[in-house]
Amino acid sequence: MATHRGYTLQRATLRDVWKIRQLEKIVFPKDAYPVLEIIMLILAPISRNYKMVAPNGDMAGFISGTVGTAGRPGWIITLGVNPQHQRQGLGRFLLDWCERELQAEHIRLTVRAGNMAAYTLYAETGYTDVRRRRSYYRDGEDGIEMEKALNPPSIPPSSHLPRVS
Repeated sequence: MATHRGYTLQRATLRDVWKIRQLEKIVFPKDAYPVLEIIMLILAPISRNYKMVAPNGDMAGFISGTVGTAGRPGWIITLGVNPQHQRQGLGRFLLDWCERELQAEHIRLTVRAGNMAAYTLYAETGYTDVRRRRSYYRDGEDGIEMEKALNPPSIPPSSHLPRVS
C-alpha cells in the first residue's frame, strides 16, 4: 500500500459509501454527491476510486476519476480532503495517483469558480482553463472546466509507485 505522511492510500469500495457520503457533505455542503451516485461511481468499470486513511483510521480524503476511452479525456469526478486533514499534501497525492491510474492523454475536471484553494491546486499541477460553465452548480455558481495534458499513456499506470491492494 502507498503511504503519504502516515496516511495510507486504499481502494474505495462499497463498504466505504457512507463514509464517502459523510466526507462529501463536509467538503461540499452545497452539492455533495448523493449515495446512489457514489455507489454508481464505485461500481462503474471505468472508475478509479481511492481513499486516504488517517493513522487513526478516519477517512481523510477521497478521489474518483473515470478512464479516458476512445480518445476521450479521463475525468476527475470528485476530490475532497476533510478540513481536519488539509494542508498535508493529501489532495495533491490523490490527484497524482488518480491521474496515473486513468491512463489518459488528457484529464479534465470542473471546479467551482469560487473555490480558489482547489483552483490553485489544479493550476499548480498543470491544469489550464478550458471554459467557464455558467450556472453549472445547483446554487447557480459557475464552474471552470480545466484540462491537463499528460504524456501519452505509454508508461504503465503507477509504475513508480507501489500498487494498491
